Amino acid sequence: DLGNLQSIPRASTITTTAPGEIHFFDKSEGPVGSWYWNFGEGSTSFEIHPSFYYTNPGIYNVTLTVTGLNGATSDGQMTIVVTAEGAQDHDRGDINGDGSLTVVDVLLCTNYILGLMEFTPEEFLAADADGNGVIDIFDALGISDLAD
Repeated sequence: DLGNLQSIPRASTITTTAPGEIHFFDKSEGPVGSWYWNFGEGSTSFEIHPSFYYTNPGIYNVTLTVTGLNGATSDGQMTIVVTAEGAQDHDRGDINGDGSLTVVDVLLCTNYILGLMEFTPEEFLAADADGNGVIDIFDALGISDLAD
């Protein structure tokens, strides 16, 4: 038995300003034989620890596919947020940028989770209340707890 294979992609940071470089690291578990990174905008790499230069603002889903010595594969994903230079930051939780946390921010977060809307990079960062790079129900609950 070669053990379980689990792809675990990591990055030096999950946010940058365009144009900006991000360094990626493989923290996968198990016997990895090969690596395939997809940086979410059409470019790929077979390096273990690649760097990638993002030129355009956006929200990018990065995937690391590792192949084990026995041929098994595992995919891991992470989100990279690239903002435009000079873009106005939103306070954490203040998705609509109106200066206060309200039920509107909770609804915006919930609609994003349900796939009913997309966010700009700045809105994504504001909605990620716990700062883990994933917008989920825990972010909506966190914003709800802080809302007026």
